[in-house]
Amino acid sequence: MCSRYEFVPEERAWVDFRAVLGGLAAEILALQARPRLAPTDRVPIVVQQPGLPPQVIEARWGFIPYWWKKPVAPKLTFNARSEEAATKPMWRDALRRQRCLIPATSWTEWQNARAPAPAKAGVKIPHRLALHSARGFMFAGLWSLWRARPEAEARATCVILTMAASPGITHVHDRMPVVLAPEAWSAWLDPLATEPAAALELVKKHAVGGVVATTVDRH
Repeated sequence: MCSRYEFVPEERAWVDFRAVLGGLAAEILALQARPRLAPTDRVPIVVQQPGLPPQVIEARWGFIPYWWKKPVAPKLTFNARSEEAATKPMWRDALRRQRCLIPATSWTEWQNARAPAPAKAGVKIPHRLALHSARGFMFAGLWSLWRARPEAEARATCVILTMAASPGITHVHDRMPVVLAPEAWSAWLDPLATEPAAALELVKKHAVGGVVATTVDRH
């Protein structure tokens, strides 16, 4: 699970982004740094709609499908298990037609550990997780355009896909966000590629596993 992440648009961290998506890099690098993003925050995402080039937009981190009619937003829709994305009603339409990339430079995960005596309750130790290369990266995500009422302005929302954690970080958590390798970014965004199995094959073949975990100083 990923419930906190960081985005810092430093030039050195986004070499791969500039090489793959060209001019869009300038938009990413011009964005404000976001050192502590949490569910329901507005976050930058990269989307591509039919007939248009990729673009950067702002979206609510917490997915609301286009067909949602209830007055209260669905709960716990900031992460989606990639293994269930093709079959769960919440995600399946977006997996076909509205995939996105979510730029980040690290995320935070909490490791369960036993508190020292005499305390009996467990404690959670925060860890910063990032690529070994110390570069920026893209989470694989899904997005939607949702209207609270038919006449209301459409709101963009998004969710981060997750997968089983890579072996080097399982001591922290058993799940991790899908970090998609640069060579798969364009294919992931392609709005004309509507086969769910092909999208999930991209995740399987191009998810990045070289992640390092560092304990966060709480002070």
